[in-house]
Amino acid sequence: MRYCNPEQILKAIPDVRTIRIPDDWFKHLNKDQSIFNTLYKWMVEKHLVPVRDFNVLHNLTFASQKIHNRLLAAEKLRIAKKYHLKGIALERQVNYNDVDLGPQTLFAKRPISGDVLIVFSSSGEAKIHVIESLFSEKERDRQNMRIRKLAAGSCFSEWLFSNCERDDPVGDLAKDALGDKNFPRTAEHHENVRKYLEFRGHEALEALNDAWLEYSMRYSDRIIRLAWCDCCGEQIINSQKSLIVWTEEEGFRIVHDNCLKRGDAGKYENLNELFMKTSNFTNFDRFAKNCMANSEHVEKIKNRLVIWGWVEMARAQVSKIYFIQSGTSGPIKIGYTASSVERRLSNLQTGHPEKLILLVSIEGNRSLEKQLHNQFNNHHLIGEWFHPHSIILSFIDEIKKKEMGTFPKV
Repeated sequence: MRYCNPEQILKAIPDVRTIRIPDDWFKHLNKDQSIFNTLYKWMVEKHLVPVRDFNVLHNLTFASQKIHNRLLAAEKLRIAKKYHLKGIALERQVNYNDVDLGPQTLFAKRPISGDVLIVFSSSGEAKIHVIESLFSEKERDRQNMRIRKLAAGSCFSEWLFSNCERDDPVGDLAKDALGDKNFPRTAEHHENVRKYLEFRGHEALEALNDAWLEYSMRYSDRIIRLAWCDCCGEQIINSQKSLIVWTEEEGFRIVHDNCLKRGDAGKYENLNELFMKTSNFTNFDRFAKNCMANSEHVEKIKNRLVIWGWVEMARAQVSKIYFIQSGTSGPIKIGYTASSVERRLSNLQTGHPEKLILLVSIEGNRSLEKQLHNQFNNHHLIGEWFHPHSIILSFIDEIKKKEMGTFPKV
């Protein structure tokens, strides 16, 4: 816990008084008077404070955590001796007493360090809230800085573990990885994790792709740009030595130009080298159109390039909120995917007894997904599944009436 140093307060408000309670003060307490009234009376009689009104003094006095604990212990001892109480009865009586009249223990929402009392003058009372606000603002800045530093230094595994509560394949992968001591926690590239999971099955690899796509779109600056040749399997670092090629039989392939020169890659219609140096899909889309490639091949190679760090893609371009229904009248799943909605539907269908139907999808991020979950909370069943209430169905119908990717007004 972060403490507030008395010196910080003194520096901000010079006319603040600090008071140290002598050790022998606790030996001469009035058993018929609360510890806090005794304290305020002593402060006034000794002319340690300029204020004589106890109520006002209470509002102007702050105690360090150490001093407040000592005062509270002394008050508990006084009550125990006077009323012969102990245990729960003693705790109850202490709470019934005027403990709330004691010095305040938090300044700017933080406990005070040291072993002193801090007393503001009556003229300084108006400054307390101002200084507290400044301290709180500085604390928020420090917290934000810590968060930024943590985010900047976090790797894929740390991001993945933070998604354990998700009710989707990424969440399942996160939970499995968190409990797996051998999971490559320091992996800096998708390929390192893929090799570890390649014997875990198709679903694990699909979940990894979804997770890495989302991670790379959110933190594109952390992705190390690497690729591997589909012919020789060697790593490609220099973009000027790599090509994207197309065949009717195998779709798009990434090939090192040495493989092409040796003829190992066969005969391809290829894309010029410029593409691998660009940061968007403009050239590739033109190339894919000329090849008359279907959408499945196009999406597969695009995801691969994003995962490998060759192309940055904004989340809004691919992330979707989908509405998938179980059967024709069953519950509706409202979920998020960073890649293909069709592929997400296919993954969900695996192991699901009823035929799943994609009702509609819209562009959106995690924030929108949470907003929709809150909006339809009254019809929530479990996880991301909701009762097919007329309100949800009407919402879906309104989306269908609009251009795909827009969010209806509600």
